[in-house]
Amino acid sequence: MKGTSSVGFPGIAATISAVSWFLLGFFFAFLYAAAGSLVSRPEELQSVVTPIMLITMLPAGVAFVAAQDLSVTWVGVLRYIPPFSCLLMPMLAAVHEVGLWQQAAAAALSWRQALAS
Repeated sequence: MKGTSSVGFPGIAATISAVSWFLLGFFFAFLYAAAGSLVSRPEELQSVVTPIMLITMLPAGVAFVAAQDLSVTWVGVLRYIPPFSCLLMPMLAAVHEVGLWQQAAAAALSWRQALAS
């Protein structure tokens, strides 16, 4: 049929990458559990959770800006830094060709960071 457009689906490698990065990024949610264990009253929770919320919201904002042009240098650097790699690597895997070694290096750094926290 002429004139119709189809919605493209990402390849199997990009899908596996996105699911893997989601699971690895989910370890950052444990920071909230650790912060919740530090307080004894619910009123104190907001002051403890605010820095963690800023740490988790910053990568989302950066990923939003990076989606405009994924080939810039600062995206190439930030994709290896753990809070940012969980959002940037799946985008890069879906749009660009990202080597397995690049994803493994970023995953190793994220895994190390998740175990340290």
